Amino acid sequence: MIMINDIVSATNTSSLPVDQQILLAIKKRYDLNPEQKELIFEVGNLGVTLNTDDDYFEIITALDGLKEKAGFNYAIENTYTDRRGRIHPYTLFESRLCKIQIKDTEKFENYCKGRLNEGETGDSIQVKTGKPYCIVENGWGYLKFGKFGKKKKIGKPKSRPFRLLQCLLEPLETGRTVDSVFEAIRLSKDKDDSRLSGWNTSQTRKVEIIKNTIKELQKGKKLEGKITFEFDEINRQVMARLTA
Repeated sequence: MIMINDIVSATNTSSLPVDQQILLAIKKRYDLNPEQKELIFEVGNLGVTLNTDDDYFEIITALDGLKEKAGFNYAIENTYTDRRGRIHPYTLFESRLCKIQIKDTEKFENYCKGRLNEGETGDSIQVKTGKPYCIVENGWGYLKFGKFGKKKKIGKPKSRPFRLLQCLLEPLETGRTVDSVFEAIRLSKDKDDSRLSGWNTSQTRKVEIIKNTIKELQKGKKLEGKITFEFDEINRQVMARLTA
């Protein structure tokens, strides 16, 4: 079932270098849908602990260094538009939207392969500790609990349920905005959904699609009763939690 909980801080205590944490976050999102032209993150969801102004500027410095090496451009938005069309400045660094555009996919993939193999990543830690993670084999997406866990078939790699699981498991128990989660599971048919384009219906429709996708995941015993999904009380953030 879908549970209600407080908004969760979107930080990561990884000991990886800042640029490596950011690159890992981008690569995971890119792998969800390599054909997506623009990847949208909240700055707080780039995998780096964000407690002070210095942390924010460290992220900017890392992004500046990565964009040439990894073949992407980025832009961070300082304002947002509310449901009534009014423009407001962001009050928190972690809430600002960071838009990543992969300009050279070959350069990006090659750089990721080299840089992310330089140390133990969060993925390898998950495999060792028995936490749930996603894999793709023979054209299907699977869920596993640790290296020796039995594979549970979730769906095709580009299906909403599998992409939602990938998005919310990496990492677990980290709040993600409804906007960023929806971007991770967006399908081509969504462009014809009039409710997604309406300024006063878009947010509600995104929540509805995410909740319907969660219901699909919860059918059968694919999750072994070990994973729950929680929204904050105003349906602005969602996360996955390990229950056992």
